Amino acid sequence: MESLASVLSIILVLLIEIESVPRIILSLVAAAIAIAIAIGKIGRFGEKWQLYRLASEALASETQLYLHHARPYAAAPDGADQLLVERVEALLSRAAVVWHRLTAPDSKQIQTLS
Repeated sequence: MESLASVLSIILVLLIEIESVPRIILSLVAAAIAIAIAIGKIGRFGEKWQLYRLASEALASETQLYLHHARPYAAAPDGADQLLVERVEALLSRAAVVWHRLTAPDSKQIQTLS
């Protein structure tokens, strides 16, 4: 929604420079900007996307560590599969806690996964 508001803001600035554009059009574009910003704030789409990306990158990192037998998987060659499951479950559990905090009505900011 922030990108939509940005595009509409640019359009509004361009339309202001054109004198033949009726004021009602400018008012409608300004209202659309305000609505787009409000929807973005209410839905918290940017923060949710950040959470998805953090979880995705953490899972990708964990996968690479496992596939390359890097620490901590190098220390447990026989139990590497179980260690992977435990670490991924812990990561998903932390992501669920952050998601709950993010979607709670009084939450303000996104937490980190680690």
